[in-house]
Amino acid sequence: MTEDTVSHYRMLGKLGEGASAVVYRAEDLALGREVVLKVLSPECSADYGQVARFQHEARTISSLNHPNICTIYEIAEHEGRHFIAMEFLDGEMKWTEAAITHMQLKSFIARVTSDGSRHKVLGVVLNDGTPLKSVEVRVDDGPWQAATMDPSTSGKYSWKLFTYTWNGATRGEHTLVSRVTDVNGKIQPTAEELENKKTFLEDNSQFPRKVMIS
Repeated sequence: MTEDTVSHYRMLGKLGEGASAVVYRAEDLALGREVVLKVLSPECSADYGQVARFQHEARTISSLNHPNICTIYEIAEHEGRHFIAMEFLDGEMKWTEAAITHMQLKSFIARVTSDGSRHKVLGVVLNDGTPLKSVEVRVDDGPWQAATMDPSTSGKYSWKLFTYTWNGATRGEHTLVSRVTDVNGKIQPTAEELENKKTFLEDNSQFPRKVMIS
């Protein structure tokens, strides 16, 4: 690794920096496309626990399929430095965050896969660390059904994954939505229940997901 290259990626500029990693805009010299590289710091690259968490983050994100989650291209190590290569999304800023607040209770459905006559629904929960009471999934206008939390993602402030087994899905378009409730009885609101219009990062309303069953 040099100051301007990591493996077959050429750095185009730094986008940001956190406590454990630096994020760069880069060019994939092998495929000729722009990407984002998240490069673990030298100190963290030498820490087995930090590397394991870094790799778990990449695998978790790569297992999801959602319009608001970027695609992971590669997780690798080069000359002792661990990095994640991911999709570069360039666009126009539409909203500016104007307030600092606690993480709001939020869930969304990220992926639906077929398993024979059943379908597996995978979703994500974000919250401020307050213990959760339940996560539920609703198909079309049916009743709310209990989902199952993934015990391997039970960290207080981590992304928490949940699954729901959808039986008897019929052909055609369906609408799936999730909602989460914490132990204090706080329920993830619908868009209509939000008191004020929020930007994407602040918006924690229920997010209906359209799926097509063939």
